[in-house]
Amino acid sequence: MQSLECPFCHARLSLPASPRGKQVRCPRCGRVFTPGPSTPAGPASPTRDGASVFGAPDRGRAAGKSDRARKVALLVGGFAGIVLVVVLGAMVVVIRSRPTVEIRDRETGKVIRRQRMSRAEAERLRREDLAKAAERRWKRRGPQASPVQPADTSGRAGPAGAALPPVPKSDPNLDVGTPALVSGGIVGNTVYACGRVLNKYGVALETVTLTAYVDHARGPTVSYVFVPAGGSLRYCIPLGVLDPARAEVRIVAAGKKARADLVVWELDPQRMQSLPKEGKVVWTGTLHNHTTTPLKNVRVYCDFFDPDGIQGGSAQGGLVSAKTVGVGKSASFRVEFTDISAELYPQVVARAVAERY
Repeated sequence: MQSLECPFCHARLSLPASPRGKQVRCPRCGRVFTPGPSTPAGPASPTRDGASVFGAPDRGRAAGKSDRARKVALLVGGFAGIVLVVVLGAMVVVIRSRPTVEIRDRETGKVIRRQRMSRAEAERLRREDLAKAAERRWKRRGPQASPVQPADTSGRAGPAGAALPPVPKSDPNLDVGTPALVSGGIVGNTVYACGRVLNKYGVALETVTLTAYVDHARGPTVSYVFVPAGGSLRYCIPLGVLDPARAEVRIVAAGKKARADLVVWELDPQRMQSLPKEGKVVWTGTLHNHTTTPLKNVRVYCDFFDPDGIQGGSAQGGLVSAKTVGVGKSASFRVEFTDISAELYPQVVARAVAERY
């Protein structure tokens, strides 16, 4: 009998004869080995390349662990990438919704403050600034510019015994009606005179000038360009700080006729589309030539208002690609309104102006 040791599980084996040179299967672990003087009694000795002669299963287990580690690393990296993309996207959304706003002094143009804020905050500051500017204008005009007493068209004497100056007559072909007094802004509760002007002339007007008189005192003046024959325009005049329940406001209108070679017509805002883009609004649409001659030098003028009728500004645009519009033809136009709170003024009054070719 010969006693051997399995090099794999180290079990002791007893064989009836010398098995040298023959393969032996271990009854315990089931592995096959060849006994002899070189058969190790302990763990297998390393080969030339540093790997165990019995190490193939160990390399397989190590390779499996390495694959699992790579998969885990890929999953962790992918999750981290998704989180990073979400965070960056949220930052972009926040930045776009809170643009950087510069607040400048109206007289010197010097930047007073620069910060990020929402569009609602920017609009509030804009209205505050308009209210303060209107109040300063009223103060510079002196006490006569402030509302002193209810309006009186009879020319009766005021508190100091002097007759109130008469309000000039408005152009009878420009129907301004009675303006609506709308309060807006935060500081000073600014009041705006809002309404419409109807052009009763049989020709287009190049400009319409509107002057507000508050209790016979001359107030601010605003001008609008190009009103078609028989058309209308919306207006908004900041009056400053006053009591709308006690003050009487009259609007005096004057118009200037447009050249005979100009064609002016209204555009339907319902057929225009708006697209907000980073602090501005791009308006697009299609205009049609209903005249009997080709048109050139086409411009589009727009006035923008908020739901209360307070005007946010004006903008001018033109055709996208064409230079002329043939008889019965149509062309696309584009107008950009770049006020920082452009999205707050969804109502638009638009008209097109062109020269006969």
